[in-house]
Amino acid sequence: MADIEITNVTHEYFSSQALGVRALSGVSLTVHDGEFVTVVGPSGCGKSTLLLLVAGLLSATHGEIRVDGQPVRAPGADRGMVFQEGAILPWRTVRQNIQHGLEIQGTAAESQEAIVRGFVKLCGLQGFEDRYPHELSGGMRQRVAVARTLAVNPKVALMDEPFAALDAQTRITLAEELIRITEHTKSTTLFVTHNVEEAVFLGDRVVVLTSRPGSVKAEFAIPVPRGERTYSGMSQRPEMEAIKQQIFELIRTEVAASESAERPLTPASSTAMRLRQWLRHRTVWALLLTVASAVGVQAAGVITAPSKLGADLARAQIPGAVQRIQVRLATPAEEFHIRYLQRWGTVERVTGDLVHLRDVTSEDVRRIARVYWVSNITTLEEERP
Repeated sequence: MADIEITNVTHEYFSSQALGVRALSGVSLTVHDGEFVTVVGPSGCGKSTLLLLVAGLLSATHGEIRVDGQPVRAPGADRGMVFQEGAILPWRTVRQNIQHGLEIQGTAAESQEAIVRGFVKLCGLQGFEDRYPHELSGGMRQRVAVARTLAVNPKVALMDEPFAALDAQTRITLAEELIRITEHTKSTTLFVTHNVEEAVFLGDRVVVLTSRPGSVKAEFAIPVPRGERTYSGMSQRPEMEAIKQQIFELIRTEVAASESAERPLTPASSTAMRLRQWLRHRTVWALLLTVASAVGVQAAGVITAPSKLGADLARAQIPGAVQRIQVRLATPAEEFHIRYLQRWGTVERVTGDLVHLRDVTSEDVRRIARVYWVSNITTLEEERP
């Protein structure tokens, strides 16, 4: 595993009125190898922003973040993230979702099967391996998300309120399960939550942030070894109740202070600064790529990309004809690939980097062939997975 070193990190973004909003200010924090640290604070204090910075999905305005001694400049395989909604792929079964990251890593098929079996058992998913997400409860979907994240053995696990949408009893059950799982994997974990009781129960250490702009206000070491904890047992320990009350009081004080003296937005320093901040968001780059791809498709019209069409399919390009095709992608299929391809036909099957489509016109085949992440298109009869 690895240490997370956050040194004097400040992050600013800009509102629609081009006013600078400082989400975090001078945050310094170290999460040691194998440690489970929970982060709490008032709403809007930058807890989730901190996770996105460590994940490499955002860039700090000032300061530095290192994982295993290396500066974080972009997302990487050394960091895995579990989101509030799980973000598991709806067209993949439980087994296939857990396997997804291993496929991307190029793990040998035999090893993939062994790892998936291990995490199915570890996360209590036996009997659900071939179920799809819509057939699972919210708690089961979050188990799948945790299993998928940890199956690739990341050096660091980042968890952004993964139990927030669940009922109280399910949260307790999954929190106890998460302790058992992370004690087994020894993952270095940074876990964000609004729930103080959950933070104290899960963490080796609890970090409390101030109201916006968030900075570290206090830290609390939890003296009970994680392997010895149960929810009922922790709630009966006077020292744990004392820590929870201290944290509640700190957050209450911060909320009261922020309401009585709302911290104003600050004008952006310059147009160049605003543009630089805007371009730091990788979602902007993703949007630009999507727009560029869409423009390319429209401009292509009926112009074909012959190198991407299988021989039989190229010969069968009759205007207006409807056909069934297999699309091979440059990477394993993600949700945005499927949503895009659904514009041109009905998705029948998705397996790794292969997508089967039916009811596709010859004109739409040409359009699909112009997309940069499409490697090859054939008839289903010409090539099968």
